[in-house]
Amino acid sequence: MPHIVETKNHLFVHAGIDFSKSLQEQEKEYVLWTRDKWYEKNKSEKKIFYGHTSQNKITSYNNCINLDSGSFYTNILNCVESKNKILYTVHDKKVIKKKFEIENINTEEVRKKEYENLLTDYKEYIAEMEKKDVLSENEKKNLKEAKENFETLIKLK
Repeated sequence: MPHIVETKNHLFVHAGIDFSKSLQEQEKEYVLWTRDKWYEKNKSEKKIFYGHTSQNKITSYNNCINLDSGSFYTNILNCVESKNKILYTVHDKKVIKKKFEIENINTEEVRKKEYENLLTDYKEYIAEMEKKDVLSENEKKNLKEAKENFETLIKLK
């Protein structure tokens, strides 16, 4: 069985690709075991599907899609039928089939935007509540919690 499968629009690999080498020159050890950020170097127009590094959700970065769900310990296995854009998820011997839109995967850029939007929402809520002359006990509690959550989000950045 080949370690890399190439089609017109896709590459399929277990763990990653060393972009400093041609596909024919790839080292077996790297292709099967790498956990570095190889996907940051992708300049290919092809979508690259890979696994080996488990995630809670399917992730996409720089045209590289990680399908690994940690099936060894989660009993969840993902598989994509790329031609018809269908995602199959097997969980506890049940198969779930749904449309797979790569564009809708949470990419790093989308996550950053969502993070910024969340910060903005908290800032606006806190500012609105602090403008009020009188707050109910519930509003005071919510404001305190919003400030704590906002501080936690800032620390995560």
